[in-house]
Amino acid sequence: MIERGLNVSYLWHDFAALEVRISASNGEFAGVAEPYTDLQAITDAAAKLEGFPVNAQDVRDLEFGAPGEEFAGGYGRLRFFCVDLAGHAAVEIWIATKEGYRASSGREIPAQSVHMIARIEAAAIDDFVRELRELNENFRGSADLRFAN
Repeated sequence: MIERGLNVSYLWHDFAALEVRISASNGEFAGVAEPYTDLQAITDAAAKLEGFPVNAQDVRDLEFGAPGEEFAGGYGRLRFFCVDLAGHAAVEIWIATKEGYRASSGREIPAQSVHMIARIEAAAIDDFVRELRELNENFRGSADLRFAN
């Protein structure tokens, strides 16, 4: 886990599924989930994110796992977008664990989650895409997306 940024790490795979750890921290808030996804998800994420941003209206969404208790491990969603007409970029991050619990009142308490938005630099996106590809090719390692100051 990097101090300020997003990390996607390889955990495990078999013939049909891949487990990753998605963690993010902005220095004040942090979250971690370990969603299962299909083997193609990392390749698809790298391909979808490559070349971002093309223009100031460019938006790219990546998902790992799925929200809701019927899916194992949790959920991660990343939305890449531009914050101004000059093409300065940001990422909006949702991370949620799968597990919820019942309070003594019987009321269902939702899963733990974090939602944050952080500014990012174009070079950091390029590095993240390269590291995602390496993670997928080797089934080991991690990809870091550093947040801008």
